[in-house]
Amino acid sequence: MEAAFGELLRLLNGGWAAQAIEAATELGIPDLLASGIGRSNDLARATACHEPSLRRLLRALASLGLCEEREDGSFGPTALGALLEEGAPISLKGMALYGRYKRPVWDR
Repeated sequence: MEAAFGELLRLLNGGWAAQAIEAATELGIPDLLASGIGRSNDLARATACHEPSLRRLLRALASLGLCEEREDGSFGPTALGALLEEGAPISLKGMALYGRYKRPVWDR
């Protein structure tokens, strides 16, 4: 029963997870993390975002394994998040950004 509960919870959270991935990809967060920018205030400045809101997004991404939160409070890239980078050999960046087109269809 625990496995079924966890799986259903994962499915129910799929919408917010996809939106978080889309937002981070659109902001270029995976590329910025790969370049070594890891502090939320520096990332906020680079993306012209509200720092507390961006930090919440980064923590959500870390919960999904798309980045890691380090002991010093900074964030770093992960292999999963690297699949969203611009120049990745295998990239799902386009698929992540496609959400802005498919979401209106599902919202009806």
